[in-house]
Amino acid sequence: VDWAVVHRKLKRILLTSAVGRPSYDTLKMFKILLLQRLYDLSDPEMEHQLYDRLSFRAFCKFDFSEKLPDETTICRFRASLLGKSDQLFNLVLDQLDKKGLLIRKGTMVDATIIRTSCKPPSAGEQSEADPEAGWTKKNEEYTYGYKAHIVVDEDSGLVVAAQTTSAKFHDSQVIHHVVTGEEEAVYADKAYDSRAIRQQLKDHGIKDRILRKRPKGKEMSRRQKLLNKMYSKIRCGVERVFAHWKVQHGYAQARYRGWDKNQLHLDLLCISYNLKWATSILRKNARQTPNM
Repeated sequence: VDWAVVHRKLKRILLTSAVGRPSYDTLKMFKILLLQRLYDLSDPEMEHQLYDRLSFRAFCKFDFSEKLPDETTICRFRASLLGKSDQLFNLVLDQLDKKGLLIRKGTMVDATIIRTSCKPPSAGEQSEADPEAGWTKKNEEYTYGYKAHIVVDEDSGLVVAAQTTSAKFHDSQVIHHVVTGEEEAVYADKAYDSRAIRQQLKDHGIKDRILRKRPKGKEMSRRQKLLNKMYSKIRCGVERVFAHWKVQHGYAQARYRGWDKNQLHLDLLCISYNLKWATSILRKNARQTPNM
């Protein structure tokens, strides 16, 4: 990553922020936020780890004699990026694209439920502590929280788009926000099986690889069953991203309350995940390339 480009973007973002200019270098603070998402650390835990881990200091470029930011400073800097984090996500993604890591042959679309960080209200009611969350039902279980909608590049496994919504929104309602139009094909589960979505893909010249539901009162044709099976093997790649986030990054439950804070959390998680995964891809490619 060309951190100088990221640094310039951060400065422009902070110029329009209502929080004000931070007392620490913006790039150092941004790297702190990436480490938080990479290791699922709270602000107090992050402050402690900066003092405890030399690797954290080295990554953020803090000198030994330099005073380290406390948890309040970290919290305030994160607040300064509210509503602007998508710019940073796209900036880093563009750099990975220029390295040839995005293939764009196909993309996998899906959403996952993230439980709210507050105590869920009574069934059907909205929480006063987190009113922007909502109710949803999956596998006969009701959950109050949010949904993370993502698009993953089929070949590289990098996240190319992300959107947070209340859990009350159906998966199919958000697909037009996350499909960019640059994909050759879109793979998605049966939740996205609608005539409108299929027409939208057709209008953009995108190959339709959405699993089909069984017609009411009819049996699915043998050909459609085979296509569903074939598409499902590819589509399940997006599930591995969610599984990794929930196990390794604590993303089964929202850390913050409110849509804007959770969108920022998701964008930072995508950036840190993409950097981690891109590093793995580049190392693998280097091992496979014979020495000249």
